[in-house]
Amino acid sequence: MSPRPLPPLAVAVIAAVLSRGVILGIGLLAVVLIGFPADQPLPPRASEHVLANLPARWDTGWYIGLASGGYRWDGRSGRFENIAFFPAYPLLLGVVARGLGAVSEVAWNWVGVGLSTTLFAVALWLLWHTVRRRGEASQAAWAVVLCASYPFSLFFGLPYTESLFLAGLVATFLAFERRWYTAALVAGILVGTTRPTGALIAAALALLWRAQYADPLAPIPRRELVASAAAVAGPVLGAALYSAFIHGLTGHPLTWATVQEGWGRPTQNPLTALATPLLHLVTSPVDALTVVPHQTLNALAALGVGVLSWPIAARLGAGYGLLTFMGVVVPLAAGGVASLGRYSAVLFPLHMWLALAVPPARLRVVAAGFAVLQAVVAALFFTWRPMY
Repeated sequence: MSPRPLPPLAVAVIAAVLSRGVILGIGLLAVVLIGFPADQPLPPRASEHVLANLPARWDTGWYIGLASGGYRWDGRSGRFENIAFFPAYPLLLGVVARGLGAVSEVAWNWVGVGLSTTLFAVALWLLWHTVRRRGEASQAAWAVVLCASYPFSLFFGLPYTESLFLAGLVATFLAFERRWYTAALVAGILVGTTRPTGALIAAALALLWRAQYADPLAPIPRRELVASAAAVAGPVLGAALYSAFIHGLTGHPLTWATVQEGWGRPTQNPLTALATPLLHLVTSPVDALTVVPHQTLNALAALGVGVLSWPIAARLGAGYGLLTFMGVVVPLAAGGVASLGRYSAVLFPLHMWLALAVPPARLRVVAAGFAVLQAVVAALFFTWRPMY
């Protein structure tokens, strides 16, 4: 008798908790064995204890600061304005941390770890059900494994927006496909208030809507038409709500966009932004992989996911392909290759397509390769190498 397969929720929880625990362990070993760059001053710390301080890396301080202290605006579009960060995750983190009685920065950081890991488990559970609609249970489980092992998935277990955005994104598409338009609207608003790119999801949902109502002779009830149209607009509505808040704070609704250049994210040609690090890799591979590994790995992630958006569209539909394509092209145009790995990690159609299109024997190799690269990215990130 073959063993009974685990239920989807158990698969998601095990994958989320186990993978995030391993990554934190790798980060701890990297700090102890490799250490911080010798030519740079020691980074800010929440604690002198290595393990207690582990989540305090890069943007976590900004999310913790927003969650505990809220937004600020001094009337200038200078560097490092916290209105560049959208509010959904900090608001949720603030509610959870205060509810648990967190006081110290260390406690806030680890509440963020727990919250993000929990949200990641929810996202993986939703991903399982999304893939199961198109394939076998084993393929759905592979999608969960691939998402958890993806090279830039380390952010799903840290006080970053990735887990919430992924959960909202998968929920929006799953609910829309099932024609649960109220749920899709709520999830879409969540997506639109989680990240600056969230509003763009409406374009992919519009293609999904077109595919669902492709038959011109099939009548569409008026109530369903209004509900589906509202669901398509959900992400835009979410971004509009934050823009309205920013208008009240700064006097202009899009100040959150204009301050992006202060974070080193100027608007640029996406082809040039991608070609520069790839050309460096071709002409000086050793230098590209040792001196600027963050640029190289982010550029490779953008290239790989961008190319795969076409077979993703062919297999899953134009909406999923557009979501994947926009997920790398828009950040490239709005800031270059920096953080492209993070942006690509939430593009769940990639994991769906791999699980459905690649034979299981090869998926084992892909998952193993992903996991090794994620360990490398984690070692760089936790030792304060710029893998953000």
